[in-house]
Amino acid sequence: MSKFEVARQKYKPEIIKVLFIAESIPKEEDNRFFYFEDVPKGDSLFLEMMKHLYPETKEFRPKVIRKGKAILLKQFQQDGYYLMDAVTKSVSGLSPNQKKKAIFNEREMLVSRLRQQVNGNPKIVLISATVFEVLHEYLTSEGFNIAHNESIPFAGFGNQTRFHTQLEKFGL
Repeated sequence: MSKFEVARQKYKPEIIKVLFIAESIPKEEDNRFFYFEDVPKGDSLFLEMMKHLYPETKEFRPKVIRKGKAILLKQFQQDGYYLMDAVTKSVSGLSPNQKKKAIFNEREMLVSRLRQQVNGNPKIVLISATVFEVLHEYLTSEGFNIAHNESIPFAGFGNQTRFHTQLEKFGL
């Protein structure tokens, strides 16, 4: 099991109420990941997710949020939230079309992973335009409960406000 999966499994809830699906793990050499407890920079999805789900963190600076990352991850887990990736290898640095192709090529494997790892029928939130465009219709046709019918952007690269607006729009 990769270091990414070990970190992810540590915070897997017994019952997943809301499952977030992002594109992929970061590049191995980046040494950052949503579920890594010690990430000094480049952790925008985690930071913005915590600010959205736990409003008391909105006023905190990134350094403060990162300092309490293990506590926040435990809260995320206890509240039934979980994050998986659409593909098993990093797509960081690829063009949007290359990312879509990678997601498309692994969509059946993703469905298999979802059926193995997820009990019940949680709300699924697809993070990023590439993930939404490739998986929304496919996962819906496979019987999964997609919580939204419009793309939710990745939380970095200047999309933070839209990320929060879209999550709020769909009751998340």
